[in-house]
Amino acid sequence: MTILIFVLLAICQISLAQVVNVESRRLNSARPGWQGGGEVWYSSLRNQSRQFVFGSRFSMQYAKNQHRYLFIGDAQFSETNGQNIQSQGFIHFRYNEIRSVRFAWEAFGQVFYSRQMALYPRFTLGGGPRYRLLNNDSMRIYVGGSLSFEHERFPDPVQHYSSERLNFYTSVVVSRFKNVSLDWMFLFQPRLFDFSDCRYQTELRLDVKISQRFSIRISGNLLFDTRPPAGVPRLFSGTRSGLLFDF
Repeated sequence: MTILIFVLLAICQISLAQVVNVESRRLNSARPGWQGGGEVWYSSLRNQSRQFVFGSRFSMQYAKNQHRYLFIGDAQFSETNGQNIQSQGFIHFRYNEIRSVRFAWEAFGQVFYSRQMALYPRFTLGGGPRYRLLNNDSMRIYVGGSLSFEHERFPDPVQHYSSERLNFYTSVVVSRFKNVSLDWMFLFQPRLFDFSDCRYQTELRLDVKISQRFSIRISGNLLFDTRPPAGVPRLFSGTRSGLLFDF
C-alpha cells in the first residue's frame, strides 16, 4: 500500500499552487465508496488591477475502512481591465490514513499553473500528521503540519527553483444552524531553513444549502508571499460566489 501511494503521488506530478486551500475542499462524510461535488463560480479580485474571474472546480473522495483518497481540480479564466485574459489551474491528490479517532497521517502531490503568479508550473510533494481538536454537532477544529518539497519553473528568463517548506494550518468549521456552514482556514508556510521566506493564507467561506444537492457558496481570501517571483505582487485578495453541486 505504501509503495502504491507514492507511485500515485509521482504520477500526479505530471500535470502546485501558490497556496491551495485543501481544507475547504475536504469531504467530511465517512460514507464508504465514491462521493464528490462540482462548482461553477464568478469572482471579483483586486490586487494591482481590477479583475473578473470565471471558473469551475471539482472534489472527489474515495473512502474504504481507514483510508481516504481525495482528488481535487480547479480551472479559471480571468479578464483584467477588459483585456489580457489570464488562466490558472491545479490538480491535487491527497491520501489520508486514519490511525485513531483524532489522529491521521497524510501524503499529497500537487501541480499548479498560473500566468498571473508566473508559475509555469510548480510541482509539490509532501506529507505529515493531522489532528482533530474538536468534533461535535456544531463545530469541527483541525490542526496539522507537513513537510513539502517544491520545484517550480519561471519564465523570462527561464529559471528552475527547488525548495523545502513546512506547512502549519488550522481549520474551523461551524455548522450551528441547519443548512448553513461557516469555514475558516489559516495557513503558515515558511521555508525549512529560512523562515523569512514564507507565505500566509487565510480564507473564510459561507455555504448555504438550497436543496438536497445544490448550495450557494460565498468566500473571501487573503494570500501574502514575502518573496514572490519578480513582477508578482506580495498580496493577493479576492471574493468568490458560486453554485455548488454535490453527488
